[in-house]
This record gives sequence, structure tokens and C-alpha cells, in this order.
Amino acid sequence: MNLLGLAWVIVLFSPGGVLHPLPTPKNSTDFAYHGSPQWFGWANNARPIDRFQSFSASLLAWSQRSPYTPATVRVVRQDPPRPNQRQKLPPHPATFAAFWHCTHAVKPEKPHSPIPNRRVYQVWVGDHLVAALPHPSQANRLSDRLKALLQNPAFNPASLRVGLVGNDPVGLARDELLFRVDAVLEKIFQRSSDLIAIDWINNLRVATGVGPIPLVEAQSAMYGLIQSRRVLAGVASWYGPYFHNRLTATGERFNQHDLTAAHPSLPFNTFLKVTNLKTRHSVIVRINDRGPYVGRRSLDLSRQAARCVGSEERGVVPYEAVIMQPIDIAQVLPTLSKPEQKIVAANLSQQRQ
Repeated sequence: MNLLGLAWVIVLFSPGGVLHPLPTPKNSTDFAYHGSPQWFGWANNARPIDRFQSFSASLLAWSQRSPYTPATVRVVRQDPPRPNQRQKLPPHPATFAAFWHCTHAVKPEKPHSPIPNRRVYQVWVGDHLVAALPHPSQANRLSDRLKALLQNPAFNPASLRVGLVGNDPVGLARDELLFRVDAVLEKIFQRSSDLIAIDWINNLRVATGVGPIPLVEAQSAMYGLIQSRRVLAGVASWYGPYFHNRLTATGERFNQHDLTAAHPSLPFNTFLKVTNLKTRHSVIVRINDRGPYVGRRSLDLSRQAARCVGSEERGVVPYEAVIMQPIDIAQVLPTLSKPEQKIVAANLSQQRQ
């Protein structure tokens, strides 16, 4: 008989001793051996099937526990490297190189975004870097919110998601606001605020034991979009530094860090889910410019969008694109909780303005 079988025999047939969770004030889930079966709510003469069901429920709760407590949340100051000095990295592989990447639940992209040339304050959960903020008050505020979140017995890491408040991406635990990514952070890190928010929420999800949300899934939820049946295909290129901050055909300034694209004829503000047929990586972009006007190319991605689909080095790749459309709010809202209904309604109304 193996050790697991022996454990079940002890649980089912021992008259006085059972394995059970220690009842500590912090809801510790470490298992220990004690002699009183009343911890599981049965008497000494409880039936084996009752013991089996009770112990199974406790074992399931233990297996789903989060290894993190409020004490594991900390703020670390990260100073910029001195001139002509080799850049020092945090004491863990989860550096900015792995921190800033497009979220495909696969190997992250090559690190293109350097550590900002200024002091930042990193928020860590255990040995996972979650976020970096320019001011200690911002980092401490996020740290306090995460501590309160981890202390809440009703917290479910699967509820961590992204949303929109006004024009700013936010990180949410169900309806509770954790952080907001504004234009200041976007400028400091030279990265799309949408991607910053998605990265931060995914870092937190991984730190608390659940998988990251794929990029397109997170974008679809944030923008309130679903796929239509209209599919395009062709050859895509990208444009970046030379055109950065120049006017686009819509009159807005081109930002190579935003998730946008140029197309010869699609209406402005059309959202496309673009897939690089070489890498199978996808990203949702917004059409805000005209072009390209070279050869057979029919789509020009921003530099950041090209990085997300893995086409920056190759330059020109075959693509397939699906036109995205707004979610029918009348069909979706009845399936959501009231707080979620308010968030979705606010996001969709903002996008239609």
C-alpha cells in the first residue's frame, strides 16, 4: 500500500485521529495531525463516507489555496543605472525584460522597452514583479490595495481582469479598482497604456496562481468587442520612428507605441484582429491612418502592434484579419452581475462617443 492509500485508511477508520487544517486566525491551510475529529464536524462514530466527503472538501480547499498573504506584498525602489555603468537588475529573473511583453501565454517577446531613465517603485507579490510606478505614494497605494485583496477570504484570483474608466485602462478584481494607467505612465514607459494594464493584471494573476489572459481576449473584454464574419487577408508591414508624432489621416498624432494600423479603405476607428500567419500571434488594432502604398501590401501596423504579432524583425508578413464589432449590450448585460453591468455599459458608451 502506498502512502496515499495509508492516509485514506487513517481518515476513514481511525476512531480519534484525523488529518485536518489547523484553525488559526489567519485561516492557515497547513495540514497537521490532531486527535479530535470534531474539527471536521463529526463525532467519533461518524460513518466512513461522511469522513471521506468532509476530508475531500478540505483537501480541495487546501489545493486551491493562494500561497500569498499580505506580508508577501512589498514595494522595492529601483534606481536608474548611472552613466557608463552596467545596468543593475532586480534580484529575480522577472525583470523589466520579462515584465514588458505582449501577452500570448507563450515565450515573451524580445525586450525592446528599456528600464526608464528615472527612479521607479516596483510592487512585488512574493517573487513576482507586478507593477512599477513613478512615485512612492502610488506604489504604496497599490500595495495597500493588494494586501487588502489577499486578506479577503472571498478573493478569487480568476476575477482579476482589465477594463476601461473613461479613456484609461484599469485593473479590477471583479468590481474593485486596483490601479489605473494614465497618459503619464504611457509616456514614462513608452508603451501602450492598454498593454501596461494587461501586463500588470496578468502579472498579478500569475502571482496568485492563475494563468494570464491572452492578449486578444483581454483587448476584446476591454473594448467590448466580438468577432464578425468579415475576414481580410494580405501582406502587412509596419511603420514607426520616422512617422512618430506626425499627423495621421484622421488628424490625430501617430504614436508608434499604440496599437493602431493604416489601411487603404477601411473606415477609421474600425477594429481588426490581426494574425501573423507565420507566428500565429494576434493583436487587435484600430484603423487611424491610410496606407500602405508599396507593392502588394494592404496593412501597415504600428511598431508596437508588429512586436505583438512577432513581425518587427521580418518586416513584411502574410496576415489574416477579422473585423471586430461592438458587443450587443442587450444580449450581454443580463448574463452579468450588477457591478459588471455598470462597467460594461460605461465602457461601451465611452467608446461610442
